[in-house]
Amino acid sequence: PRIPGTPGGEAARDFLLDRLDALRLEPAGNDGYVQLIPPIGGSNLLARIPGESDRSVLLAAHYDACGTDNPGADDNAAAVSIVLRVAGHLVGRSLDRSVIIALFDAEEPPYFLTPAMGSQWFVDHPTVPLESIDTMICLDLVGHALGPDGMPAAVRDSVFVLGAEKSTGTAALLDGLPPVAGIAPRRIDNYIIDSMSDYDAFMNAGIPF
Repeated sequence: PRIPGTPGGEAARDFLLDRLDALRLEPAGNDGYVQLIPPIGGSNLLARIPGESDRSVLLAAHYDACGTDNPGADDNAAAVSIVLRVAGHLVGRSLDRSVIIALFDAEEPPYFLTPAMGSQWFVDHPTVPLESIDTMICLDLVGHALGPDGMPAAVRDSVFVLGAEKSTGTAALLDGLPPVAGIAPRRIDNYIIDSMSDYDAFMNAGIPF
């Protein structure tokens, strides 16, 4: 279990701190990579890959898991692994914007959509200027196929993309991506469903996601 402030949550944090350090990312928390969430004993983990401008893109996934008997592979270890893989791919490259790597704690209930939710805590207590963030990319629930076995690959490979309609040019950028085997991005307007992940705090702060 990876509930914030528990031994499992702290073990996950320490594992991820080792990974961020191994990637040689620049710390972007209040204490190295760490941004404490004092009310619940949780910790956001924040790093930076520097770019050539003072603008940034924030790439995020939450690392806590819901409940005491849930391994949390899909929700949300798969997304955390993608964030780390992308970070490793970007280190050492010449980047237009900086990339902020955010591994948020406390996304799951009972903290979801409360001031103690890790992403909300970050927006309320930013360690980088919020006005410098051009886009927040949130990965969640990306480790499972859609529908039961036997469904067509075009359905099973779906990855839903929310929020692209909220910012100029994002939808066209997404629609223009070349095909990738095993992934079928499908844009849906954010207003169709209630907020489901860490993008909520950024959306409410007027940051594209």
